[in-house]
Amino acid sequence: DDATRLVQVREFLAGASWFDTTLARFGGPHPLLSHWSRLIDLPLATLLATLSLFMPDAMAETAVRAIWPLTLLAALLWVLARTAEERAGRIAGLFALLLTIWCFSGVVQFSAGRIDHHNAMNLAAVSGIIFLAGSFANPLLGRRAGAFLGLGMAVGYEALPITAFALGAAGLLATWTGRGREGVARAVISFAAILAVAFIATTAPSRWLDVRCDALSLNVVALAIVAGGGLASVLRFHDALTLGQRLIALAATGGAGLALFGALEPACLAGPFGQVEPAVFPIWLSLVMESMSFIWLFKTVPATALAIGLHVVAGLVAAAIVLRKDRDDAALFYFSVFLATVILSIWQVKLIAYVSLLAILPLAIAISRLEGIPDVSRATVRACFIAVLNQFTLLLISTFAVDSNNAAAEAFRNDSKVKQDCVATGSISALAALPKGLVIADVDMGPFIVALSPHDVLAAPYHRLDKAIIESHAILIAPPAEAERRLRALGATYVVTCPMKRTPEQEAKLPAGALQPMLADGKPPAFLEPVTLSRDVAFKVYKLVKPSNLQN
Repeated sequence: DDATRLVQVREFLAGASWFDTTLARFGGPHPLLSHWSRLIDLPLATLLATLSLFMPDAMAETAVRAIWPLTLLAALLWVLARTAEERAGRIAGLFALLLTIWCFSGVVQFSAGRIDHHNAMNLAAVSGIIFLAGSFANPLLGRRAGAFLGLGMAVGYEALPITAFALGAAGLLATWTGRGREGVARAVISFAAILAVAFIATTAPSRWLDVRCDALSLNVVALAIVAGGGLASVLRFHDALTLGQRLIALAATGGAGLALFGALEPACLAGPFGQVEPAVFPIWLSLVMESMSFIWLFKTVPATALAIGLHVVAGLVAAAIVLRKDRDDAALFYFSVFLATVILSIWQVKLIAYVSLLAILPLAIAISRLEGIPDVSRATVRACFIAVLNQFTLLLISTFAVDSNNAAAEAFRNDSKVKQDCVATGSISALAALPKGLVIADVDMGPFIVALSPHDVLAAPYHRLDKAIIESHAILIAPPAEAERRLRALGATYVVTCPMKRTPEQEAKLPAGALQPMLADGKPPAFLEPVTLSRDVAFKVYKLVKPSNLQN
């Protein structure tokens, strides 16, 4: 994703239209229309253009890749530390800083090089939830909460279930109790307004009715305006309505918003992937790591999963302690959203970063409130809890507590090493010396080939390239004659394969005489000739031989 974002920013700086996010170097005959928001491209492009005035382009790109994620991390640290300090004092703010820095499953998205969009969505969703909780006591925070949640949604839908639950929970709590109405109303109005402005600012008028399920489109804006407007109205006239009338009004406006959402594009009722070709799921999409469950993570990297799990459970216990002590709407709301996010992160590991970061605030507050025990000072008790309950220490403990040498973990480590070797900058850069052409490569290699060489690729790990991924898969599992026909029809120049070890199950699914095992074994058919690069690399490169040369 970081490589593809860099390609998109380069295209933008080279003169691509603000409204056109087409990446012609991906997809072959059907170029990729990226669903990634220009809202991330703009600050990256501005920073890159500025730094390029003082240093070579390559150095400027490296600097941007370090500055951008660290800037977002600084903002996240400020939000967590400031909120913890306001809630429980300066020591709680310090604990929040320490716990965040040691939270590897959260800050990994903010490490140097991460310029995709995940860290921006992490920052927006976590900050929005924190400010929304604070809006029950301070209504002025409502607009800030809505703005952060809206910006996060405008950038991408990864945190959609968390955001939807947070806004819904806040609305129901305010509707039920009558408290926090002003702050929640400001939040939903701000949320809808930000989505509408972002939609207008990043979508060409000619494409307003081109509804896409995976990116900010008119259907989501309509849903936010109708449902948000209904909630704001119910909260505005709260005292004039009975509880039953308020709930009926919420159900009616929410249902109307969903009906309009579905009418604009029925496929989106199936979720962000509602418009994706079903055939791509068994081939690739259902196998993507971020869509796996926490159960898969525990089987694959048990020590890491256990450390994350212990951290989240400790945060959940801390959130319950804070709720029991404070007994206010902010604590109740935060506990509810945190618990929902825990459940969602068990469903899909891509949400682990969110739940890990949400665990930090209650942990910092609860630990800062600990008292001393006989012969042990309060400061010592708190220091011991911080030293043990941070993710880094929990990982060390988990490493000794569980066996990480099971077959699944070993296979995952081996596959990861092979993938890393195949996409290493030094290896991919060796392709730059070859004459430009269209490359048929393993899906995960696509972005790196485009970013580090002049070549175009057919497939890359993006669901909008579903047809390209299906075609690439069809080539690799086809017998030589069929594979040759497909390659020539595409105008392909090279086939690049990463030598992944095939499991017995994968072997059984391959048709007899398929191209992929032939290439992996270094036995290409006559129409593909091996290419020798200037340095040793982990992958194999084959060039499509011209038909006339075959005849000779």
